[in-house]
Amino acid sequence: MEVLKASTKPTGDSCSACSTVNCFPSSKNRGYPVSGGYFAFPDAGETVTMLERMSLVKDAVGMVPIPADYIYETFGIPKPDEK
Repeated sequence: MEVLKASTKPTGDSCSACSTVNCFPSSKNRGYPVSGGYFAFPDAGETVTMLERMSLVKDAVGMVPIPADYIYETFGIPKPDEK
């Protein structure tokens, strides 16, 4: 899996991940804690396992609002009956 750290600088090479490095300054300006952060991109043909996805969501929940519906649908968890 390719990992881009916050300290990574764009090289000008053409790749799908290079443009995302520019997200760190704008995310920081919006108040997101980006210090020590990184973006991870699966290589072509590589999939993210369910455990890896759960770990990513668990980490993200503390930083950004994640709708409960996303968690129920993504992980196949039945919604509790609303009474």
